[in-house]
Amino acid sequence: MRTIRAALLAAFLATPVVAGSFSDLVMAPGTLTATPEGGLAYSLTRSLPPRPDPVPGQEAAPLPQPIAKGTLTARLVAGAGGGQLVLTRLEDGKTQPEIGFAAGGPNPILLFFLENAVRVIAAETGGSPFYIRNRMREALGAAALAEGAGPQTLTLHPFAEDANRARMGAFGDLALSITFDPADPGRLIELKADTGGGAEGYTEVLRLIPEKVP
Repeated sequence: MRTIRAALLAAFLATPVVAGSFSDLVMAPGTLTATPEGGLAYSLTRSLPPRPDPVPGQEAAPLPQPIAKGTLTARLVAGAGGGQLVLTRLEDGKTQPEIGFAAGGPNPILLFFLENAVRVIAAETGGSPFYIRNRMREALGAAALAEGAGPQTLTLHPFAEDANRARMGAFGDLALSITFDPADPGRLIELKADTGGGAEGYTEVLRLIPEKVP
């Protein structure tokens, strides 16, 4: 099992937050320390823009792959220091390496989703993952909560005003949508990254699978 390095997690947490902000609530440490016994399960899909045919004799760089049907499960494993939240993935029938996060840290579902989007954008555009991650971090740090009770959806456009937007092609229009209930901020309902364009664009969705009631 791989443990995500603290430096990687800190990349999305370096922006100061203000009271009532999205980061202050949803990205606060320890929101999943009360994970249900069976864990939380999400469906996972990813569609990518068409890619040009490889050049004969030229080795292609590894790129993220589309996912027609996948699942992501987060479960709490007891241990020293409060234990770990372990993510288990099944992507189109293939089991992927487990990923471990400190249970007292920020929500691993959100971090996994954001880092997936960073990895896709960097691979598809050739851009710096540090630059891409910083733009997302700034958008998250500036996001405010809506008024009222019940589930809400926060939609961010991290590259809308970016000076390098024109170089990013369709990824300059990326929208990150996060649906959650402020009363239970650790139990994210849906996370979606979308450039628009349907089958010609990039879309990645994590959607909570409701727990089965005995």
